[in-house]
Amino acid sequence: IYALVLIIALGCANDYSIRENIIRGEIPDGYKLHNSGIIKTPTDDDVNAAIKFAKNNLEGLLSKEIGSFQTELTEIAAILEASLDFPEEIKLIDDGYFSKLYLAYLRRRGFLSPEKVASYYKLRYATSGFWSHRLIIPITDKGKLVCWIGRHIGKNKVRYKTLSPNHDNALEKSSNLLLEVPNIWNGGRALLVCEGPFDVLKLDSILMRNSIRATCIFTKNASEDQVIRLSKLSNRFDKIYVMLDQDELKATEKLVKDLSVISDCPVAAAYLHNILWFKGKDPADFVPGDRIKLLNFLIK
Repeated sequence: IYALVLIIALGCANDYSIRENIIRGEIPDGYKLHNSGIIKTPTDDDVNAAIKFAKNNLEGLLSKEIGSFQTELTEIAAILEASLDFPEEIKLIDDGYFSKLYLAYLRRRGFLSPEKVASYYKLRYATSGFWSHRLIIPITDKGKLVCWIGRHIGKNKVRYKTLSPNHDNALEKSSNLLLEVPNIWNGGRALLVCEGPFDVLKLDSILMRNSIRATCIFTKNASEDQVIRLSKLSNRFDKIYVMLDQDELKATEKLVKDLSVISDCPVAAAYLHNILWFKGKDPADFVPGDRIKLLNFLIK
């Protein structure tokens, strides 16, 4: 071992006089034996210079990191402080006179207990202004109101209107969001991914007693943000079923494929045309009496 250290030391010692000392077995002043050879013992000046160098560089690095962190905190604070409230003309559905019009609409759409549905999903209505004669469905992000969508209860050509961050005060575009029903983050046996909000209201109200929940993407083609949001929900459920409208086969296949790559649970397509007893065209056409048959179709 001594011979090996001596060889290494000789290789590390460039000064001739130091080499001579090492050969004689002497360690020169200011040097010490190290497992990799002879190294110079740092003086107080060396130590002070090293501390000063480290301090100057560390202060610069910390200053940069702190500045970056403060910027991030400012952005996060802005998001947290941003809030969205319903205007005065948009009111909660209750037992008042105008509410009855919207409860009657829900009943026509196949909801046997429209009062319970309106209360549970916090549905609203408007009798004046831009949202007049529309059933308002709140869109939340982890419980925080960020947008809403209004469905006209009459024969208006524009069936749906959505709050927009470009022209209105929405905090986020609906195309980046999911319709989060109450307690959806508690998970369950299965999550049904639908196309429209009424698909969600119908399926979720029928099946949530069986721990099957529903959400929607507001259109037939999911955005990248929506796929990511679905993937975050996937670890709360045993399985995800994509149940878009009956004529959206390609869109269904694409969403199943995209979501399967990043989902924490199995993802499958629930094609409506495979439900032989179902005569509707989209999930909103299911009725409460279909619960057992629909449950048997999903949970085989």
